[in-house]
Amino acid sequence: MKDFELKFSGLTVGKHQFNYEATKMFFESFQGRGLESELIHDGKVAFDVELDKKENLLVFDIIYDGKVNVDCDVCLDQLDVEVSGDSRIIGKYSDEDVWGEEDVIYIPSKDHKVDLSEIFYQLIHLSLPAKTVHEEGKCDPVMLEKLKEYNGGEVSSKEESDPRWNTLKDLFKDKN
Repeated sequence: MKDFELKFSGLTVGKHQFNYEATKMFFESFQGRGLESELIHDGKVAFDVELDKKENLLVFDIIYDGKVNVDCDVCLDQLDVEVSGDSRIIGKYSDEDVWGEEDVIYIPSKDHKVDLSEIFYQLIHLSLPAKTVHEEGKCDPVMLEKLKEYNGGEVSSKEESDPRWNTLKDLFKDKN
């Protein structure tokens, strides 16, 4: 995406500051790209990027903070979730298609800019909780009733322990 391109070719060696903001248009541009692209409907996330340009590589220190709109895992109604974090990404120049190094991107030596949109989107996804659920009492009551109907009268947003683990816990009680 053009709004998230960082042009580094004219910059001097040293540190430089950049600010970006991901809004509804940013998230819409990722729709239809696969399952994880459907998780986030909307949001507003600010990114502060410090680029440390060196002779042979680029170091991106990224700090981000904001909210995104996702589906509740229980009632499927939408809710806002806060996301924040920081990351360091190393940009190495290479004309070969190299994969496998974590937190490293490879930039063709002819390129003069890098598109940060995919990196931002992945950072947002990594900061989402494993389970997104409304606060107690905020789930859609109609959906909760349907869940109770199909679930034998019980609905729980909390994970219940597997009874097999209780038997194993009892084994350890006997040794103490």
